[in-house]
Amino acid sequence: MIIVSCTTFMFEKIQWNRKINKGKDMKKIVLLGMFFLTGCGSPLTCNDSDAKEQVLVVIDSHLEGARWFQEMKPGLGDREIAGISTTDANEDLGRYSCTATYTFEFKGKTRDTSFSYDLNYLEDKGESEVLVDVNTIKDRYMVAAMGY
Repeated sequence: MIIVSCTTFMFEKIQWNRKINKGKDMKKIVLLGMFFLTGCGSPLTCNDSDAKEQVLVVIDSHLEGARWFQEMKPGLGDREIAGISTTDANEDLGRYSCTATYTFEFKGKTRDTSFSYDLNYLEDKGESEVLVDVNTIKDRYMVAAMGY
């Protein structure tokens, strides 16, 4: 499980604390990245800049652990999340299902893939949980690494 918490929010300063739990369940977790933003207020929606940043943190945490990704790093350029769409929403509960396009550069060529993520507001904790399906993104990086 990837836990990243917002412990201080003043103006535009955010202090991130990262904790990576590597255990026997890691293979299951690869299917879904999980991220919590604590102490920062209201539920996130699909296009919130904080939600997009959290999605990127989850994606990065899964890619950084892969040896093949480390070998790709010298050829990587910019990346972004765009084309964000809310596919389901329950504003009362702070739950949103989202789709987006993840775009990255590898060896000067732009590549993209669609992926999904969910946002859930945890009322008792006052934090938003971000669940990301990272498999399609990892697959796209692997295809790029093979030269396709």
